Amino acid sequence: MHVKQHLQKADRNRDFVIKYLLNHVKEYPDWVSVVTFYSALHYVDALFAKQGLHREHHLERNRDVSLLMSEIENEFLNLYDLGRISRYESISEMPSAAEASEATNTDLPRIEEFVKSRL
Repeated sequence: MHVKQHLQKADRNRDFVIKYLLNHVKEYPDWVSVVTFYSALHYVDALFAKQGLHREHHLERNRDVSLLMSEIENEFLNLYDLGRISRYESISEMPSAAEASEATNTDLPRIEEFVKSRL
């Protein structure tokens, strides 16, 4: 995807989680976490695309966020962890509503602002 396409996907995911999923975060913190992570992923991929980089795998993306975007490393890796736990671990291990809300309301805006200020 190109920069504009990544941004459209990121903004669409962000809008969906904020407008609809956060209203149900107590029931579905896992889905809030997953959609929030994928919004962040597309923001980061937009900045990579601007630099001519395209990451196919989470591990290489995580590595490059750490190396090239250290200012948002903690936020991105937190969203990655919450999303991974939500996708692959048992329901008893999924993030709490507070963790999912905090990630959506704090980590995601920091990532969005960082990326958009550099495009």
